[in-house]
Amino acid sequence: MAADDISAFGDSTLGDLDRVTARLDELVEENRRIHERESLNLDPASNVMNPRAEALLSAGLSTRPSLGVPGEKYETGLEAIEQIELLADDLVRRVFQVKHVELRVASGAIANLYAFMATCQPGDTVIVPPAEIGGHVTHHRAGAAGLYGLNIVEAPVDADRVTVDVDALAELAQRVQPRLITIGGSLNLSPHPVGSVREVADSVGAHLLFDAAHLCGMFAGRRWESPLTQGAHLMTMSTYKSLGGPPAGIICTDDDTLAERITAIAHPGLTANFDVAKTAALALTMLDWIECGAAYADRMVETARALACRLREAGLCRSSGLATTSPTLITSRSPHPKVVSAPLPVCVIRTCWPAGSVCRRRESTEASLPTAMFPGSDSAPPRWSGGAWDRKKPNGSPTGSPGPCLTATPSAPR
Repeated sequence: MAADDISAFGDSTLGDLDRVTARLDELVEENRRIHERESLNLDPASNVMNPRAEALLSAGLSTRPSLGVPGEKYETGLEAIEQIELLADDLVRRVFQVKHVELRVASGAIANLYAFMATCQPGDTVIVPPAEIGGHVTHHRAGAAGLYGLNIVEAPVDADRVTVDVDALAELAQRVQPRLITIGGSLNLSPHPVGSVREVADSVGAHLLFDAAHLCGMFAGRRWESPLTQGAHLMTMSTYKSLGGPPAGIICTDDDTLAERITAIAHPGLTANFDVAKTAALALTMLDWIECGAAYADRMVETARALACRLREAGLCRSSGLATTSPTLITSRSPHPKVVSAPLPVCVIRTCWPAGSVCRRRESTEASLPTAMFPGSDSAPPRWSGGAWDRKKPNGSPTGSPGPCLTATPSAPR
């Protein structure tokens, strides 16, 4: 039943509504089949939630308005919800080792808007990473920064390292006198020079924002040093990418003044009610990170390296110094490179916790995905050959050993 076949509700029969309901059920199941049974999703902006965390999204919390801070709510009967908010706040601060967090944020894009509002006024200049090194649209004219009225200047690029050119950035900052410098985004081949960029920011009295939307799992797992300890004033993120949580955003800071501004922006500013069900799901996700996060981050690195190696062997990607998290770029006819890791969304989280580190809260009876992404597995990744995928092992033998790049051998997937 096509969308244009659906008549207005006033003219619909019960049969029409039943058919629409059935169609919705079919589409939900089709989406599950596409993403969980028929394909290996390499979109870095996608992950799979802990089933128990996902169940909390329909646990009767979303319809309960929750205006204000715990202890000072406008509504009554929120005693349990207030405790959920406090618990989530404490767990996020613990995972990211930070003093202040704001969780009443709908997405990473809105988190960036809050950061822009806390540090700048409309008309102020900001220096942002360009798209070729993963600068997100929210930092640019079409996104939150432009819609807020900021004057946007793109940072100079160190193309070999896929990051900003710090020396050129220092010269640019002296010329344009920004109120804010941003770094991070969706393309992270190696750690960005946060400390050096902070020095540039200090030289002109600017704040430094790190957008950790794709990298937050590497920070939560302690595999890359937190940008906040390196000098960033603010760190924003979305919570559903490498973090594996519900669709929402987080803002982190150790700066008391910025924390006060962001709290006021959230409420009574731009966030009246918010979805407490996502807060509960995020809290349970943080428990996973506390229990198993280091092992998960290790698996992200191993999986990304394995994929990067195979893509290089096949001549399908270019890379630069893939030594730590090994994110991989695949060039295409589009003017923008496509990201296939960084950190890789690990092809479905439940298959990627190493044996012995399985989180007790992650209980799923669904079948594991193919093991082709994992070094040392019986099914080696396919290779591109003559315009088609050759599923033989790298040496051409169905019983040969994995390719020479795949030196690490993690435990078998769960």
